[in-house]
Amino acid sequence: MYKKKVKISTLINNKRIYIMLVLVSIIMTIIAPNFSTSYNVTTIIKSSCLSALVAAGFTTAMLAGGLDLSVGSVINLGAVVAIYFTNIGGIFLGVIAAMFAGAIVGLMNGFIVTKGKLHPFIVTLGMMTTIKGLLYIITGSCSISLDNFDVVSFIEARVLFLFTAKSLITIAIIIILALFLTKTRKGRVFYLIGGNPDTAWYAGYKVDRYKLAAFGISGLFAAIGGILFVYSTGVAIPNMGEAGVSPQLLVIASSILGGTSMYGGTGSVVKSAVAALTLNTLFSGLSNVGAGYEVQIFSCGLLLAIIVIYEAYSTYKDDLYRGQRKKLLLESKNK
Repeated sequence: MYKKKVKISTLINNKRIYIMLVLVSIIMTIIAPNFSTSYNVTTIIKSSCLSALVAAGFTTAMLAGGLDLSVGSVINLGAVVAIYFTNIGGIFLGVIAAMFAGAIVGLMNGFIVTKGKLHPFIVTLGMMTTIKGLLYIITGSCSISLDNFDVVSFIEARVLFLFTAKSLITIAIIIILALFLTKTRKGRVFYLIGGNPDTAWYAGYKVDRYKLAAFGISGLFAAIGGILFVYSTGVAIPNMGEAGVSPQLLVIASSILGGTSMYGGTGSVVKSAVAALTLNTLFSGLSNVGAGYEVQIFSCGLLLAIIVIYEAYSTYKDDLYRGQRKKLLLESKNK
């Protein structure tokens, strides 16, 4: 009986974000007017692209035992660099320059963490503040826009059922990263390093190199998110997201809701992306019923609290069952 309960509990826990997405969609369809229209569904998917894409990169850093708090500022950096170089030399130059800038920031974070032996929280927090200040200086605290808006029309156009070009690009990039992490030997090393870096080191893997790569991927994906955002709006501002629900909050919340462990070694970039879609679905429904940003932030925090409490309780029960003292085993079974 216990084994059956454990299997069911494990299955629910593994699929929780998909269950949550279905439940949120059903509830919002019932209470929110015009929620399930094709236009609104397309809008939800589009609005999820930024946080889903950046959450995938952020999750990669966490899988390797890292933490990248600078993703919010790197999104803005990628957007500003993309517009600046696009206006100078076209879209290709803008994309390459922005991706390069994001990757460099990520690699800098990884280098300081691995070689300086500093905690990633401190390093990436400092990088976040530095980039934010730099962007204010570069832009003069003003928004900048594309000279040619043709790319906006292409990115925002619906090309396949409910999906726009931006949505399909986002899905393709996330799938490529997911396949790399789960289906290749080098990709699976990220999990090993996050779960047990000592074992990875004894196995002969270059732990610092993989951590460096993980931070580089996080920075790269944040910049790509900024690129797609700016090509879908045509405008970049240095303080994007400071009013309302910030992209950085959505990224962190999506990773945790998707089941990524703060200690590393456990998680899925696909589930993080689905979690981002779930949160945006919730926000859209709340907006349709007239709820403001404060309610959206509260609902996001409430979901996080529920997940954290559930995981803490699950860990507690597992520790009891795995213990060696019979008294604890009997107590846990009777509860």
